[in-house]
Amino acid sequence: MEVVVLPEPLDFGLAGVDDVYPGYVAVDYLADVAASGHGYCWRRGRRTPIDLWLLLFLGSTLFAFVLGLGRDASTDVIHNYIKLLLAIGIFFAATNIIRTPRHIETVLRAIIWSGSTAAALAVLLWRLPDTLVESLLTRLSIIGYPTTRVVRYVEENPLLGERAIGTQVDPNSLGGLMVIIAALTGAQLLSRKPLLPRWLLAGMFLAEATAILLTQSRSAMFGLLAAGIFVATLRYRHLWAWGVAGGILIALLGVGGGYLARVEAGLRFQDAANIMRLNEYRNALDIIARYPAFGVGFGTTGELDLTTGVSSVYLTIAERAGLISLALFIITIIVFFNRVLPSIRASRKRAPPRGDPIEREWSMLDSVLLGGAASVLGVLVVNLVDHFYFNIEFPHMSALLWLTIALTLCAATTNSKAPALGTQPSSSPGE
Repeated sequence: MEVVVLPEPLDFGLAGVDDVYPGYVAVDYLADVAASGHGYCWRRGRRTPIDLWLLLFLGSTLFAFVLGLGRDASTDVIHNYIKLLLAIGIFFAATNIIRTPRHIETVLRAIIWSGSTAAALAVLLWRLPDTLVESLLTRLSIIGYPTTRVVRYVEENPLLGERAIGTQVDPNSLGGLMVIIAALTGAQLLSRKPLLPRWLLAGMFLAEATAILLTQSRSAMFGLLAAGIFVATLRYRHLWAWGVAGGILIALLGVGGGYLARVEAGLRFQDAANIMRLNEYRNALDIIARYPAFGVGFGTTGELDLTTGVSSVYLTIAERAGLISLALFIITIIVFFNRVLPSIRASRKRAPPRGDPIEREWSMLDSVLLGGAASVLGVLVVNLVDHFYFNIEFPHMSALLWLTIALTLCAATTNSKAPALGTQPSSSPGE
């Protein structure tokens, strides 16, 4: 029986609620493995180069979680950690369920449509009056949406401007989520044979980029910039000229002066948010120094002079699950890029002549490879100063990341099985 993982339309938009959808997918797959008898699905299923490293990473976090129960064994911690575990575990379900180009296309469409819907909703809510937005969002409390700090502002000061949140609870979470969506949408927009009309993809990408801008999340903006540089360098080099021209035009017109000033203040660690981050980093380093191997677990530290919580995925992994887990996470990501980067180069060499019957399928797989790798790179940049992609209270973010990684590896495997296609176009595909 073949099943395709389909993200529900608001699954990427509704954070803060009881994010159980990724868990349903993972549990359903594990049940299928058990029902098939003696691990049949694992023997016949698709293997990827990161399987072992990701399992070791999850095992290390599980060991840290068990050790941490001695400090904090609250039901919330247990419940939320299991959700995080299942969210990351969606990777194994996806790589064994997504088997054909049709499956890859279906999941890609679902991610782009879901993400662009969340982006449009975020922009719409940002435009509405604050009192109306607060009234609308607090009605989601019946499914677990918070009722305090619903509308968010720069440095919590309404005079400095509102930050877009959509239904993501936190503007930085929305910005980080949009990095993945925008990278995949942008790669489709640039592809030779996009799945959707190019004008529609352009509108979707504009909504996603606007949502990132309105969050005023500097980490998300740098993540999107890193993804764009990756795509421009590896494939569409003409984007460099457009980017430089756009940068010069913005500088000459003085557009976004306030935003750029805030970016500069952040880079100099002169604003309130980044001063707070510095304190978090010092506290995290103290925790890591005391508990270097397996961290303090996923609850409280159990010590009055130490508090968990730091705006960096890398420091979060280290303080929660130790340096061993951090090393395994980094190795997993390195192995991912080691598999995907050669596939991106090989995909360009396999580009069929225009009008070839397989051109559409190749274009779709190529855009997933390029957009998926770019989105993961963007997330790695975001992870430097944000923690949402490894946070027990935001499991849907982890689910989206590992679903994207799975989709990219599935595209690499499927593309590598295609026969080599004699001629290579003189210009970059899609140009």
